[in-house]
Amino acid sequence: MTGWRRCAAPPSTAPMPRPWSPTTRRTCSFFDTEAERGTDPEVKAMAARHVPLLREHLRLAKALPRK
Repeated sequence: MTGWRRCAAPPSTAPMPRPWSPTTRRTCSFFDTEAERGTDPEVKAMAARHVPLLREHLRLAKALPRK
């Protein structure tokens, strides 16, 4: 295989974690911190670009009905 397909993981039958899990919140927190106090300008800029999207995804995930 070539390209991205080579890296694709096989489908999993394990249940997905809740999208609003502590891991998701920690990821958002990490990006927030890096965007505000990062020392590498490129990483800081990348984090700042992605914070709004991550926050929106977290907000939408929290709005999903629980089963």
